[in-house]
Amino acid sequence: MSVEFRKLTREDMAAYKELRLLGLTESPHAFGSSLEEEQEKSEDEFFRMASNIYIIGAFEENNLVGVAGIYKDDGQKRQHRATIWGVYTHPEHRGQGIGKRLINEILSHIPAEVEQIHLGTWEHNHPAIKIYTNAGFESYGLDKNALRWDGKDYHELKMVKFLNKI
Repeated sequence: MSVEFRKLTREDMAAYKELRLLGLTESPHAFGSSLEEEQEKSEDEFFRMASNIYIIGAFEENNLVGVAGIYKDDGQKRQHRATIWGVYTHPEHRGQGIGKRLINEILSHIPAEVEQIHLGTWEHNHPAIKIYTNAGFESYGLDKNALRWDGKDYHELKMVKFLNKI
C-alpha cells in the first residue's frame, strides 16, 4: 500500500478529530490533552487549532493513518525554536515506517529561521525515541511527573535537534 503525506486541510478535520480521539483513548498518557477535553471540540475548533500548527497527515487510500505537527515558538526571543507536537500513528499501521516518514516530512517544512527543534515523549515510548534519535534528536532532560493520568504520574523525555546553520 502506498502512503501519501500532505498538509492537513479543512476537509481533513473530521478524520483528524477521529484519529486524535483514538490516540487519546488508546494512549492517554502520551498527550497533554484528555479525551474529555477534545471530544467536545467541533471540527471548526480543530481547524482553528490546526491553522496555527503545520500538521502533516499520512494517508493510505485516502484514510488518515498518522499525523505530526510543528509550530514555531512565539516571541522575538524564541523565533529560532520550533516544537514538534501531536505525533501519532494508528495502531494498525505501526511498524511500517510511517512514524519515521512523518518526522522526516515535518522536518522538511522547518522555517528557515529555526535553529533548534524540541519535542517531548513519554520516557518509555521506545519506538518513538528510536525514531527521534535516528532523526538526529538528543535527550536533554526528564520532566518528572509531567502528566498525571488516572492517578499515575508519567515522565516526559525532552529532546532537541540542533540544525546546522551557517
